[in-house]
Amino acid sequence: MGSNGAVTVLSKSITPYQFSSEGMIKAASRQQPQHHYRVSEADMFVIKTLGRGASSVVFKSFLIREGKFVALKKINILQKETRQQMMNDVKALCDAPNVPGLINFYGAYHVPDSGQPQISIVLEYMDGGSLADVLRKVGVIPEGILSRITARVLQGLAFLHRKHLPANILMSLQGEAKIADFGISAFVANTVANVTYMSPERIEGKPYSFPADIWSLGLVLVEAATGRYPYDAHSGPVELMIQRRPRAEQLLQHPFVTRHAVGAPGAGDAGEGRRFMSVMVDPLERMDEISFQFAWMYYASLSKGPQGLRRLGGLYSSTSVLHHEGTVCCGREAIVARQQQYAAAGASDAVWHIKTVDSQPLGVDGTILVHVDGRVSRGGSGRDAGGSAAWTANSGECSCSGDDGPDLGTATASGSSSGGAAALSVPFAESFILKRSPTGGEYFITNQAMRTLL
Repeated sequence: MGSNGAVTVLSKSITPYQFSSEGMIKAASRQQPQHHYRVSEADMFVIKTLGRGASSVVFKSFLIREGKFVALKKINILQKETRQQMMNDVKALCDAPNVPGLINFYGAYHVPDSGQPQISIVLEYMDGGSLADVLRKVGVIPEGILSRITARVLQGLAFLHRKHLPANILMSLQGEAKIADFGISAFVANTVANVTYMSPERIEGKPYSFPADIWSLGLVLVEAATGRYPYDAHSGPVELMIQRRPRAEQLLQHPFVTRHAVGAPGAGDAGEGRRFMSVMVDPLERMDEISFQFAWMYYASLSKGPQGLRRLGGLYSSTSVLHHEGTVCCGREAIVARQQQYAAAGASDAVWHIKTVDSQPLGVDGTILVHVDGRVSRGGSGRDAGGSAAWTANSGECSCSGDDGPDLGTATASGSSSGGAAALSVPFAESFILKRSPTGGEYFITNQAMRTLL
């Protein structure tokens, strides 16, 4: 550990990786220049725990600067084996960025004052759960869907060779499959479960080789196609050996994969995977995500003062109602005028810090009640945000018409600051009723009540 609190860990190739509060620096090598993956604790807002292992915890989190949900894995690096496995995974993802079939890596960091020797890794969040979750829900996966899952996994397997369990293959609600050996959904501590998908030569103690991956993947595919594991894992070693197995690159040309590819004659359309994965949609989880994204977009714009208020006008309609410090305003124009008046009266330099976002459904038409607690600091500074607002939840991310999307840098987690020392910080509570547009995925504010808690 360095004097600045940074931690340096060596990979098997003796390449140093430095983890600090500002992110991770991978040292230059013969093949690649030095690269700084900039991400920090201040960029993250932890929402809930996804799973726990013996030496790690994974959280569903929100990456503020990107405006997207991520998986945040905190790893205790005291144990040598855990540290080595972490470095194997980090190195593989650094060497193969944006590979189809491989989970995306956004960076890693170390917080010196956390009190624990932990490294936090920021990974892509797959909202469809694991392949094991899907199998429990549907029993058997149709051939066309399974073929496309196989193609994606083989693409990732060509870069990242690991054992395959159904819980190590993660799914998105769009039907995409990706390899994740980071235990985001697996946390498999049961040795029998690992042996179940292990190749015969590995069971016999022979060295690991790439063909072992093909065996493991094959067992996963048979289980997905038939709904059951093909052998009895509790009756002793599997007495089967396959002397020669194809490589992942060769299997990508197999008719089972190619005949179901999008665009192939008789194959399903590009939306087939999304329709199949609709069984994994959790309406309450989706409602929470919509509410959280709305809150971050709203307060990021509000923190920009009068210029940011222009983006918020599109969130109101002619029937919207605002209750603010004893005043009731009806309609978009009156609400925007009230907000501008409030900003001109001394709130133009306010920065809004979110502490919690809670939501609950109101009826069956998609209407949502959103409650936000936090603090507002006077004396901070915001950044310009041009464009008008029309926040939509269709893509799973915030979006603004006439703009590339909201800059979330000034809506911060409680206790952090986006610029300068605050002269005054007071708690606030605000509630919104969001109603979905009958023409699409856009949400509008129908009712809003805000109060500061002095």
